[in-house]
Amino acid sequence: MPQEIVFEEERREYVLDALNRGVDDEGFVVDSEGERVLATDGEPIKAEDIGYIGHGSTDFVRDDISQIREYLHESD
Repeated sequence: MPQEIVFEEERREYVLDALNRGVDDEGFVVDSEGERVLATDGEPIKAEDIGYIGHGSTDFVRDDISQIREYLHESD
């Protein structure tokens, strides 16, 4: 059974830091080299738009129920 961690909005940057990610000046999630992280839809994702983080904490899914549902359905 997959483990789930739910965190409050104000802890977002702390969680990203624990995943070796950060947030740039424009609010986009970046990797350890400062490159913007792409969401599962192939576009850069802002930290405030994260709805789900999956598959080894590398898949960032937007906070949109249809995208989360699609991601979970495809990962079964």
